[in-house]
Amino acid sequence: MVENLLIVLGKRTQGFNPKSMCIIGETPYDCLEREARETTIRKMCIANFNTIYAYSCQESELLAVHSQEYINFVKNTRGWQSRDQGYLQSSDNYAYLDDLCFNESLQAASNALFGAELLLSNVTKHSYTLTRPPGHHAGKEAMGGTCYFNNAALAAMKIRNTNKKVAVLDIDRHAGNGTYDILLNEENILFLSIHVDNAYPWSPYYNVSRNNCIAVPIEENTTSSIYMQALGKTLDNIAAYVPDVLVVSIGTDTSRHDINDLEEKGAFGLDTKDFHKIGTMISSLHKQTLSVQEGGYNLKYLAKNVKNYLQGINR
Repeated sequence: MVENLLIVLGKRTQGFNPKSMCIIGETPYDCLEREARETTIRKMCIANFNTIYAYSCQESELLAVHSQEYINFVKNTRGWQSRDQGYLQSSDNYAYLDDLCFNESLQAASNALFGAELLLSNVTKHSYTLTRPPGHHAGKEAMGGTCYFNNAALAAMKIRNTNKKVAVLDIDRHAGNGTYDILLNEENILFLSIHVDNAYPWSPYYNVSRNNCIAVPIEENTTSSIYMQALGKTLDNIAAYVPDVLVVSIGTDTSRHDINDLEEKGAFGLDTKDFHKIGTMISSLHKQTLSVQEGGYNLKYLAKNVKNYLQGINR
């Protein structure tokens, strides 16, 4: 019997709490990417959905979207790294790498690849992968925004390489700049990003559509109704593309409760119930869907928002 939704979990993170990039300026700010994010989502998933545990992928599988030199850098480098040493997004001045960074990032990639495999094997119609650290700011040879390997791009390429058309929808607050860079001009892949137009990675480049990459920037602090209109039009574009599989970078930092400490602004006017509607709208495409966790930082609302999204997907 084919499942309707399976939740992919990996090995628990063990104290991986990276110090963040310094973004515009020289003083590191307190990183929002904390181990507690995974813990709260994991507990919710185990209590409410069918779960399955991922294997650990081979390091060589990362080569589908990252260079060997970059992989080696993440694996072997320790301590503070500055932009002039290479491998950082232009938005980030510094990054901190420790002993846990590579292993945890490899496990997150493993979860996404395993979620893709579940769809390809027709084990489930939908899968959700708890990926931490997130990945959509990681480019082919660049880390950024506490993203090291691009989980969504890895899953999309794995699926595309089985002769399937893939649409990748990024609904995190922030532009999926790394995914954009990796997937631009790739055949049989359509990438779409709905994001706030004046936030990290602070580059107008990612507000412009090019070839197979469609940018949908929205003004900050917009209303739920405007956001839903934009999502509806974006889903119409996906339906017209007629993909075999949809990959969703799901970030709940679009919640009105999820105020980013660095940007000191709210995102979109989305309530918890709106994430159920988002999941329902995506499910209405009637496509196999892999959802990959990206942002979302208010621990009071994070698991509730993810749960509502998954219940919408699982309707």
